[in-house]
Amino acid sequence: MHLQQKIILLARHRLKTLNVMCASKASINKVQQSFYELSGLTSLRLVEDSGLSEATAHELVLIDNTAILVVKQVYPEIINCMPYQVQALCEYLEMTDRQLVDLIFREGGRFNNHEAISVARHRGLVTNILNETEAYQRVSQRELKRDTGS
Repeated sequence: MHLQQKIILLARHRLKTLNVMCASKASINKVQQSFYELSGLTSLRLVEDSGLSEATAHELVLIDNTAILVVKQVYPEIINCMPYQVQALCEYLEMTDRQLVDLIFREGGRFNNHEAISVARHRGLVTNILNETEAYQRVSQRELKRDTGS
């Protein structure tokens, strides 16, 4: 089995465990520990030059977002007490493509916001942080594709 497949398999297993723990109202400490372990695993997608395929990175995003939603429903205080960078990352993951690109280029995020840049790179919006025009062209293409239903 390929390493990327093993990472996805482990992340899915951890997510299932987290679901069971939340459904059975396990202690907050156990849920928090399990959530942080899963978050660490899914954060591999943010490591530059990690060698992960786009499909693997996308799957890790979905697993991470699901974990956040599961925990938020039962123990919102776990999400609320996460480090600032993790909270910001969650916020950037929920932004639309245009909001994210605006944050990076219009609000100066390209100079000091590595989390937003990581999310934009993951979504394929930014390949060169110095090329604002390309990023907005990609956003426009996606919006057009979404609006036309293609």
